[in-house]
Amino acid sequence: MPALAESVAANTRTRLMDRRDDMTTPKGSGSVTNSQGDAPNYDRPTDVRRRLLAGGAAAAAVAVVGGRAVAAAPSALSQSELDLLKYAQRLELTARDLYDEAISSGLDDPLLEAMSEQHEAYAHGIAGLTGLSADSRNDELFGRLRTSFRGAGALQSAYDLESAAVATHLEVIGILSDVDAAELVASIISAESRHCVVLADVLGRGNELGATLDNDAAAILPRPMTPSTRSEEPTMTEKHQSDSPLSNPMDRRAMLRRSGAVLGLGAILSACAKDFGGDTSPGRVGLADPAAVLPDGTLDDLAVVRTMQSLEHAVVAALETMSGAGLYSAAQATYIERFVADHVAASETLGAAAVAAGGSPYACPNEWFMDRYVLPVYSAVESSDDVARDTRSATLAFETMLAHSYQHMVGLLSVPAHRKLLMTLGSAASRRSALLSILWTAPSHGYLGPALSDEASENDAAGFPIHYAVPASFGLVSQIPVVVGTPDDEGSRYQTSFQTPAENTFVYDYMSC
Repeated sequence: MPALAESVAANTRTRLMDRRDDMTTPKGSGSVTNSQGDAPNYDRPTDVRRRLLAGGAAAAAVAVVGGRAVAAAPSALSQSELDLLKYAQRLELTARDLYDEAISSGLDDPLLEAMSEQHEAYAHGIAGLTGLSADSRNDELFGRLRTSFRGAGALQSAYDLESAAVATHLEVIGILSDVDAAELVASIISAESRHCVVLADVLGRGNELGATLDNDAAAILPRPMTPSTRSEEPTMTEKHQSDSPLSNPMDRRAMLRRSGAVLGLGAILSACAKDFGGDTSPGRVGLADPAAVLPDGTLDDLAVVRTMQSLEHAVVAALETMSGAGLYSAAQATYIERFVADHVAASETLGAAAVAAGGSPYACPNEWFMDRYVLPVYSAVESSDDVARDTRSATLAFETMLAHSYQHMVGLLSVPAHRKLLMTLGSAASRRSALLSILWTAPSHGYLGPALSDEASENDAAGFPIHYAVPASFGLVSQIPVVVGTPDDEGSRYQTSFQTPAENTFVYDYMSC
């Protein structure tokens, strides 16, 4: 094994083994060591490229647009959108070739091979959707970065490139009007956000919350394709965006001060339940009183934004409740504090977007989600035969649910600026999900999920779902299985599946709290 590859392998293995028992307290920067060791304990993808591309480019696109059949139809896209997607496609092929440069120079690692293949899959996904041939990279960018990918700084260069790719695709999704193209780009954003966290961990920076959760990279957009030069007339929301709180986000501490202390779980439910009508006992699942006649709700951008705000509050309620019950260790509490602050900040941002769209914020938990998921899951966790295990599982499931939901909602939005906003928050949710997967799953099962590794399993030997940092090539919107609690007399534990929002979850404009 070449020295550089051996160094990376040893460092990765050490990082994974260090987390076998629990989270570690976030700490300062680490570095790639020169210690010797065996290959890292993640699974080598076997013929990944063949599996990803065997069905052709169109199949890749169909898989990530909500399961709807989408034919290659360039005529449905404007020429400026096709140019923009071609640029994004070339960026993905550039990333593929840069990873291949690192591999050929001695960093022959299965993780990098998988990432190379994923970037190729993204390029072919764009080809399948648009009819644009995936046949050319960005030679200028490739030439500028090639040397850095062939040296000792290859992993840092990969981290920087993935971060810039996410920032670039966020700009792209803020321009595209075609919903299918936006959904495809959203799925790429979700996946590449996870790449960033994995690479930070391999670099030895997995305990740095800034490296794993924040993205300060600049987008790599050519001047003619920047949002300020688009030919389409902006919407009213976009016209006022520069004067909106969305373009001037407050720091996290200010968000927390303005939001006030997070209410206890019982108080939150009591405050919000009165506006939905019907029985407010925990056993009810959002059913209204038979005599009440609720108005028809309109599923528009405002409803989507308010729904996501309510889900952010629901996750805050879940995390705060488990924290208040002392279910997190001292080390875990540091992460949870950061997560809660991020959720509160996201709620503020979504509330401002609701106001800018002509509506009002919905700053309380989603009642249906609380009744259907949070309360029963918490009850099972609190009385579990392994509270620590189930607290980790529930926390990871809540964060993954948000990541899937943000991506899913892109297909329901009509304003490109709203899609960019939601996927900015969705990218952050994907990072949190990936970080928890690395801390709690990677030591035993590696980074790569079954879609990328023939050796990976859906469940562990005890039947619990395994959540991977990189579960698939594209971002997922599928259900999240949850198994927690003490076995009953038949040996069965409490099981459910978190789902992305549906009709009974949406917060329409007539709802208030």
